[in-house]
Amino acid sequence: MRVAIMQVPYPKKGEALKCLEWQINELKKIEKDSVDLVIFPENSNCTGYIDLEDMKKLIAGEGQNFVAEIRNTAKRANCTIMSGLMTVDEH
Repeated sequence: MRVAIMQVPYPKKGEALKCLEWQINELKKIEKDSVDLVIFPENSNCTGYIDLEDMKKLIAGEGQNFVAEIRNTAKRANCTIMSGLMTVDEH
């Protein structure tokens, strides 16, 4: 089994968009059948957020782009991708 572990460089406060861009760029580099499993850490769709409201905006906005790229890459590269994702529960 070929495994790729994706660890974004540890962000400074407020670098969430930079983290998401890095992760999306890394996903785009994966070639078809080059890896079986890709692993991202926890909070991958909002790493580097500033506060709770900022985190919610990231999850609903740019974080969704990251999730879409995960799905696209899994299909395109024929691999499984694990990622810890945050969701917003309004209850």
